[in-house]
Amino acid sequence: MNATAPVDFTGLMRGNEPVDAQITPTEQGFVIDLPSTVRSPELIELSFRSTIYQNQTRFDLFLGNKDLGNNVRQLVEKGDANADVSSESVSVQLPINGLLLANIALSTSVLTPNNDGVGDELFIEFDALKLVTPRPIVVQIYNLAGRKMRELTHANGLARRYNFTWDGRDENNTMVPPGTYLVQIEIEGDSRTETAQRIVPVAY
Repeated sequence: MNATAPVDFTGLMRGNEPVDAQITPTEQGFVIDLPSTVRSPELIELSFRSTIYQNQTRFDLFLGNKDLGNNVRQLVEKGDANADVSSESVSVQLPINGLLLANIALSTSVLTPNNDGVGDELFIEFDALKLVTPRPIVVQIYNLAGRKMRELTHANGLARRYNFTWDGRDENNTMVPPGTYLVQIEIEGDSRTETAQRIVPVAY
């Protein structure tokens, strides 16, 4: 399988029976080696999971035969393989909305940077969506008075999942005072800018 987004194999069925196949990850997806050649009209059902960041994310499947060499393969075309599945598409579209930012996650509810191994750093994760050309992505830390304490990134990026870390220090590498701070994430799209804020207390 070749895909325009990262994919994880989850299972394979031949008819109604699960198949114990050998999976080899590749840069574009993965290769499945079946234990025997498929010579019947039985339905082969491949299951995988993926996170979709862009419209028209494609998933292409190819069939091959080792006896003919690795360069001989046939593209599986879209079609009505199973009447229980209404879609015949090999691509996935995101919902029609203006969302550029999704699935924000903070690793801890309270940052306690006292080097005890618990809550010493704040891990910030989020998905940037629908960015097909590099666009500004900014992650900053503010105190409640509106003063910027730290800028974790101010760079152009594409649609994917992002991870940043705050260690409780300001731009001068000084530990910030205990209190409540704002994590602000901003993505500038082609037609709009989306901003999200999360509150994180800092305690010692």
